[in-house]
Amino acid sequence: MGELILRLPPNDRPFIYETDRTAMWIALRQCDGNIEMAAHKIAILWQADETAIRSEIELAVSDWQNDGLLMRQA
Repeated sequence: MGELILRLPPNDRPFIYETDRTAMWIALRQCDGNIEMAAHKIAILWQADETAIRSEIELAVSDWQNDGLLMRQA
């Protein structure tokens, strides 16, 4: 199992995420930010409900945006 540590300049505040959020971040990066594609990819790997995974990714993206780790798209 792994974890993701993201740091936000200028003070390098760490944001530490467990395995689920780490997988979501990686899947989003691999899918060029496409939530639907990332959810599909994770649902297959985890043998889980794609709709539930998509909801979890949307929540994670919202959290990352609120923390300043991702920019909101116009």
